[in-house]
Amino acid sequence: MALTTVSEQMREDSTCSYDETTSWKNKPGQNISVLVDSTIREGALLKALGDKYTRTILLSIIDEPKSVIDITREQNIPISSAYRKIHWLENSHLINVKGFVITNDGKKYHLYQSRIKAVRISLATNAIQIEFTSNNGKTYNPSSQEQEIPID
Repeated sequence: MALTTVSEQMREDSTCSYDETTSWKNKPGQNISVLVDSTIREGALLKALGDKYTRTILLSIIDEPKSVIDITREQNIPISSAYRKIHWLENSHLINVKGFVITNDGKKYHLYQSRIKAVRISLATNAIQIEFTSNNGKTYNPSSQEQEIPID
C-alpha cells in the first residue's frame, strides 16, 4: 500500500483535519482513509484496453500529459464520458496526475498521463500472459507476480 494525495477539495474543506495516522478525520468523528493500493491489476489493464474510450484516452496521453478538455477536443470524446473514464483510469492506477494548468479565468485543470507506455498480451496454453512497459521504461509481467504490480 502506498500513500497517495488526498483530493484538494478535502484539503480545503474546513470540516476535515489531518491526523498522524494517515487518515482524514471529519470533525464530527468520521474517519476517511487515504491509503490506496498503488498496483496495476491484470484485469483492470485488460478492461481498459477493451473499452474504446479508455483505450483512446490512454493512447492520447502516453507521451505528454493533457487535460480532460484537451483529450475531448483532440479525440472527439463526449466530455461526461471522458471525465468518467479518466476517473476510472485514475482509480485503477493506469494514469496519474502530472500537474495542473490554471486558465486566465481562474479554472484549474489537472494534466493526466498514462503510467503505461506499451502492452504485450499473449495467449498461452491455459492463460493470458500480459507484459507491459511503464512510462519510466521498466517492464513488468503481472501474470508472473500474482496479478498485482507495484509501479513507481
